[in-house]
Amino acid sequence: MSLAQKAIAYFQSHPNASAAAVAKKYSISSSYAYKLQERARVTTEIEAMEESYAAEPEPERIATALDVQVGGDHYKKFPIQPVEFIHANGIP
Repeated sequence: MSLAQKAIAYFQSHPNASAAAVAKKYSISSSYAYKLQERARVTTEIEAMEESYAAEPEPERIATALDVQVGGDHYKKFPIQPVEFIHANGIP
């Protein structure tokens, strides 16, 4: 683990730690410690957002016109719907 990674991990586990204290602890400049403190803050926020998105249920799938066919099932037998083939190949 690099010195920067150690400092970031320290900031994440000690959110109230000052940049000056971390600079002294890891023998780095104060300006570098401030940058690492900001990186730790942003990383923590991103991780929290990812966790909240992962906890959300998947939205229900909405039926489209391709899911419903009126007047038989002859198009349902094809591996691709004719309208999808036409659109994919740019047929006017």
